[in-house]
Amino acid sequence: MLLIKAVKRRELILKLITAIKFTNILALALVVSTQVVANDRCAYSNSPLKTKDKIDIYAHRGFRALAPENTLIGYETTLNLGVDVVDIDVNMTKDGVLVATHDYKLNPQSTKDKFGKWINLPIAVRSLTLKQLQTFTVGELKTNSRLKKMYPYRVDKKHIIIPTLEQVIDFVQANKQRPIRFQIEMKTDPTIRNITVAPKVMAKALAKVINHKQITANTEVQAFEWAALLELKKLVPKVKTAFLSSQSYSPYSHADQVSIGDGYLWTAPLKAADFSFNYPQMVHKLNGDLWEPFEMELTKKALNEAQSLGIKIVTWGWTEQQGTDFNYAKIQQLMCWGVDGIITDRPDILRGMLVSHGFPVP
Repeated sequence: MLLIKAVKRRELILKLITAIKFTNILALALVVSTQVVANDRCAYSNSPLKTKDKIDIYAHRGFRALAPENTLIGYETTLNLGVDVVDIDVNMTKDGVLVATHDYKLNPQSTKDKFGKWINLPIAVRSLTLKQLQTFTVGELKTNSRLKKMYPYRVDKKHIIIPTLEQVIDFVQANKQRPIRFQIEMKTDPTIRNITVAPKVMAKALAKVINHKQITANTEVQAFEWAALLELKKLVPKVKTAFLSSQSYSPYSHADQVSIGDGYLWTAPLKAADFSFNYPQMVHKLNGDLWEPFEMELTKKALNEAQSLGIKIVTWGWTEQQGTDFNYAKIQQLMCWGVDGIITDRPDILRGMLVSHGFPVP
């Protein structure tokens, strides 16, 4: 039985590696024919000016496009590919355990119950104990679902459960083939506090894990709710903090910045309007290490300002909003501008592009 399981596991990894090799070749071909970003010379060049010696590859949610997201099989695929940073989203269960999952609720498009049946309605992670949560499986995508169409190359796998944060850390540490960093996103949301936890509660739980696993030196923690980062910094002063932002998309946009006391809903304790929504200045004011804007909203001016303040810039893509899991023209532009890192659902394609332009990769 163990031999059969091992063979099946190897077969799955081989399928994933084959897909990775294919997309790397595709990336190299598409670099030459990439769609042009208007009025930016960076998008016209097949060999953009290297303003950085190194651009870090962040594997979003493990390897979301080719393997079940935020799962051990996804992180195994990422480690086999070779990236600089693995990205982990964390929510909290009813009994206070941090688990690796992006959504606040189990998604009917990707979740089956203990009987192997697709769930009909979303179920809040916060309403379940760890034992209850791990009776569900999340390794498959429902046929004809939006997610299935979004990620046609993803290899599904049965019997995959949501792991705890500690399980992911242990797995990566045990299986890494080279130095690797963690990026952990604290999933808190002030607009739906009934199914999420307060920043202080999340920060306390995460600080406990970081200290217990002794990963402070190679960990970055990100959040849209900036108060969570400030709470964490009190508990783990040396951890690097990454301030997420989106100017145009709900629920994080300027229009959504509902005033609460002296601050704003997401950027508290700062009032963003007092800074004319200048994110580099706000992150600098809060002693942040990284600013992480949506890739389509970053400007060269803002990037230069942030880096002049000693703040690193790491961008992130948004497949659901962009309609593609990899925007070749935008990534080409960001490489030319000199961002410090790129968070992507397709670390395989990004890796191919970086190699083709002479950047070092893991």
